[in-house]
Amino acid sequence: MAGSAALILGNRINKAQAGQLRQFDQDLTGAKRELTEARLKLETERVKRLQLQRAVTHRLIGIEESDNGTKSNFDVLKPFGGVKAIFEYSPQPEPADFASNLCTIVDRAKWEKLAANWISPAAAGTIADGVTVEWYVGKSGETDLSADAAMAFADFLKTNGITGVHSAPSKVSELPPKSIRVLVGQIPDPEAPDSPSK
Repeated sequence: MAGSAALILGNRINKAQAGQLRQFDQDLTGAKRELTEARLKLETERVKRLQLQRAVTHRLIGIEESDNGTKSNFDVLKPFGGVKAIFEYSPQPEPADFASNLCTIVDRAKWEKLAANWISPAAAGTIADGVTVEWYVGKSGETDLSADAAMAFADFLKTNGITGVHSAPSKVSELPPKSIRVLVGQIPDPEAPDSPSK
């Protein structure tokens, strides 16, 4: 009799625990759903803020020169006069305007055009956000003055408060010697994991 009572009591406890476990599982599933919905809402708000920021923010580096023209804010680029450059930009108004601004600066620093035009739009989605400065790499992996020019240009951008600036070698033989390519994308997301503000 005592064994039967223990068995009946054990069954009741197991049923109660199973009910509690089902309720816990339902509560956990509900909490996960709410968390997913909250994360989705946060991401939607982040994207809206980024779109607004990109709509109202414009990158620009002013040209500052002394009255007699002996000093300027782009003096660090002058030693690379003669380097050829080309600018490609994401097909939105702000990257196009910023690429044009940068062309004016390298022109004043006596750099040369790589092609008939300094700038050209790239296909949508082909340029990463921010600015990437690439330099010449030859068939044997050799490089030239363009590597120093590209790094100096990237440093110039960073010094002037431009975020999301990267420099990298081009693909082998994609650029001619003594040449750089500047890829101007949209303003980078300040909340991206690799953002300078993080």
